[in-house]
Amino acid sequence: EANTTYFEREEVAAFLAALRNTDLVRQDLKDRGLLPGGAREYLTNTARCADVFQALLLTASRLSEILTLKWTAVNFKLNQVTIYQSKTRTSKHQQIHPELHALLDRLPAVAHDKTGFVFQRSGGGRIPLGIIGRAFKLGIRLAGIQKRLTPHSIRHTSCSWMAIAGVPMQFVQQVAG
Repeated sequence: EANTTYFEREEVAAFLAALRNTDLVRQDLKDRGLLPGGAREYLTNTARCADVFQALLLTASRLSEILTLKWTAVNFKLNQVTIYQSKTRTSKHQQIHPELHALLDRLPAVAHDKTGFVFQRSGGGRIPLGIIGRAFKLGIRLAGIQKRLTPHSIRHTSCSWMAIAGVPMQFVQQVAG
């Protein structure tokens, strides 16, 4: 059976692109007869979930860590983000590399509450796990990915890509926390 623990690079690119393509998502809803009255909110939340998934990939974090990340933990002056890890009850400090910086830099423009959660749903507040799960399944389907993946697979993807690139395991462990 095909590898079911992580995304290939082209798969994650197609997955994120599908979630950010509002025309594709809207058409999928229409095709399935599910175009909700709150379609605008649905489309916005789906695109914001793509941001969450990208942040997971860029930080090798757990979903709960990214969903609870607050702006007070992002320090652009020091180019560092502090991610609280509830599983180990510790915090990991990561440098903000350019791709993560670009993602974080554009988020305050769409944030309802610029002092609270970094990743907010339409209208403000933390993105519920139900929205995350539905968006993940949608992105997998729209990207045509046949593997059995979960949002946690993105963390595996990040760590696997580092290991494949020859990054020392001690560094991979440090990044993943």
